[in-house]
Amino acid sequence: VEIESSNTSGCTPVTSIFKINNLNGFSIKNVQWDFDNGNTFIGKNPPSQVFTTPRKYTISAIVSFNSGCQDVIVTKEINIGTELNFNASLSATEICPSNLLNGQADNINGAKYEWSIGNLEIIKTRAFSYKFDESGIYNISVSVELNGCKTTKSLGKVTVKETAANFELSNNCSGKILSFRNDKNSSVISTWNFGDGTILVDNNRIVSHEFKNYAKYNVKLSVSNSKTGCSDEIIKEIEVKKTAAADFVLPKIIGCAPLQVNYQSLDGSVSNYWT
Repeated sequence: VEIESSNTSGCTPVTSIFKINNLNGFSIKNVQWDFDNGNTFIGKNPPSQVFTTPRKYTISAIVSFNSGCQDVIVTKEINIGTELNFNASLSATEICPSNLLNGQADNINGAKYEWSIGNLEIIKTRAFSYKFDESGIYNISVSVELNGCKTTKSLGKVTVKETAANFELSNNCSGKILSFRNDKNSSVISTWNFGDGTILVDNNRIVSHEFKNYAKYNVKLSVSNSKTGCSDEIIKEIEVKKTAAADFVLPKIIGCAPLQVNYQSLDGSVSNYWT
């Protein structure tokens, strides 16, 4: 047998209903209950119990059977707490996407912590550092649970300002001239370092650059926004590849059919498909 409870934790006051779960199937004669809150009861169906003091309670029951089997003593613990008055803080309410948001709550012995970072992530530590990938407005809250009671506090909104550097390679099959697509609009100052000694300030969404050699380059884009005061940079490795240009040599052979002719591709560095 075992004790079942409708509530095993919560914030005071907590009301719970108890019953015996008869696993062995023997007919129960009677039950003597002790609810550890000053109340006792004799019977199979005790009244609901209210727990008003935050602490752990040990519920016990002496179960007797009609078959004459030995009485069984079973217990169950429930954990009751009270709402906490705690402090929590954030390092900023406005940040740039390249910066970390830091937060911390009071150190409460035995407590469990849970930070909610908008709809993005749950962090289960007392203090945290978090870097946002996108600009926007995010609601921040923290929950602290002690003795089965969870208290949640909202810390308001954090605004992540514009300017997070990112770019994509528009084409890499155009020989030494490549185009890059800047994810930011023209209100942001963009500085390109193409990794070959060339630095270009260009706020257009599409930027083209001619590389000197077929090779791999580390291309860096640095962006800054004078309105928000934010800046960021990103480095990506790109490869400048040769253009796949189809051409072949047709030998000067004259003959009668059937005639075998051998063609030769002028670019042996690419895969060729003949039809």
